[in-house]
Amino acid sequence: MINLERKIELAKHFPKSERNEVCLEKEENEYIDKCLTVLQKTSENNFDLSDEEKEIFILFSNIQRIKDGDIKRFLFRYSSYERAKESIEEKQIRMSSVKEFNDPFEGILHADYENASEIEIFRYFYEPIKFNNNALFKLKKDLENVEKRKEYAGIIRENHKRNVESSGIFCCSGINDSIPMWSHYARSHSGICLEYDILKDSELFDFVNTVDYTEKFPASVSWDQAQKDFLKISLMTKAVLWRNEEELRLIKLESAGKKVDINPDCLKSVIFGLKCEKEFRNELIKIMREKGYNKNTEIKEAVKAENAYKLEIKPIGVLSEPLEELTR
Repeated sequence: MINLERKIELAKHFPKSERNEVCLEKEENEYIDKCLTVLQKTSENNFDLSDEEKEIFILFSNIQRIKDGDIKRFLFRYSSYERAKESIEEKQIRMSSVKEFNDPFEGILHADYENASEIEIFRYFYEPIKFNNNALFKLKKDLENVEKRKEYAGIIRENHKRNVESSGIFCCSGINDSIPMWSHYARSHSGICLEYDILKDSELFDFVNTVDYTEKFPASVSWDQAQKDFLKISLMTKAVLWRNEEELRLIKLESAGKKVDINPDCLKSVIFGLKCEKEFRNELIKIMREKGYNKNTEIKEAVKAENAYKLEIKPIGVLSEPLEELTR
């Protein structure tokens, strides 16, 4: 059985042209053949993939996006101790709703619904009624009327709003030493920062994006553009004043407020805040051991730098080491 780390290496380094230069096991050659099949299918816009092929496609996609600098492999989630404990204990993460966020500009729809054309509106409603001649005739007739057209545009707007508000969002950062984020999101440094390796859970981390920071409020885009990228425009664009958070987001449709399973092996490290109580450290490490987390999961702590306004993330050990060594 090929372990995930080896699959990642194969995906990175062994395209077909290089295979003869390296001595591979039969199972590894078979895996590469599957990878090439997936790449061929998707290059032809064929996304009718098996579960295994979907996993390969997401893995390949994330590896390439990491290589291109679009996203980072390791994500950091600042959290209160209670939330981190709950996540580790249940082996789940909670997807937030845009309604819960502290930025009042989150989730705004930047589409020009008022000026949507007849053809744009028609295309939106066409698919579910394309075999119903009466419904098609009524739609065409209605769209000739300005007031009716506004009603249909309003329906589209409400549907987009509903999709945005029902999307589950898991907010992370590309950095683990931000003093403001430790202060705001980790209960004034008494909490925890969890580090995730997105390549170790392709099923979960299938739609990760880097937040786009802008100085200007986004102009209204065409309805066609909004239909294509409404999540990116509404949930991945923020004012430049938030840039210091270096935020990345995992988004899942119809998941607001829900908990989703996470592969515990993707938890790369646990970082204790500089004010995190020793009893909390003891408790969390015991829970991780009881729940069967990887013995090589790294245990770290945030400490104040001696001669600078900065935090340093100090390695303590790995989960398998004696408790007294990890919490001294």
